[in-house]
Amino acid sequence: RYYFVLVLIIPFGILIIWQRTRNFVRIPIIMIVLILAVSNIHSVYFPIMKSSEPPETDCYQVAEYLEENQYYLAYATFENANTITALTNGNVLVASVASTEKMDICKWMTSTKWYPPEIARDQVTAYVVTETELPDFMNFVNGKDIQEVQQIGNYHVFASEYNYVNLLE
Repeated sequence: RYYFVLVLIIPFGILIIWQRTRNFVRIPIIMIVLILAVSNIHSVYFPIMKSSEPPETDCYQVAEYLEENQYYLAYATFENANTITALTNGNVLVASVASTEKMDICKWMTSTKWYPPEIARDQVTAYVVTETELPDFMNFVNGKDIQEVQQIGNYHVFASEYNYVNLLE
């Protein structure tokens, strides 16, 4: 999750190498940097600029499903929560949980205002889990009134009339 440090390390590393080498080593460094920059622009930024809508991935379809079925509050792991919230332009708040087995707050990553008791427990709540998270989530569901309402690819969407998420655990 903390790869952003590489954004700083790489240019500073190149600068240090640049300062400590002679001209005959600098030319290959320039070539490598240019090749990587052009490759990155071609493979990452051009496709983004050419597309008018997000790609029709399973995650995008989950976001559409939540929005169309008026699930305005949902919970998912960190990796999916932010993506789904962004795909709905914030119309569906998908807060992140640390584990699907406990459905507890993802500390340091989200606001406590997105979890009970800061929000009412008696509201329709969706839970988005992936195929790999499903066994842990089923331990959480045990004894609660939570039903699976949709499966889209690798994602399972569950819903309940009550928010069972744990703030303090």
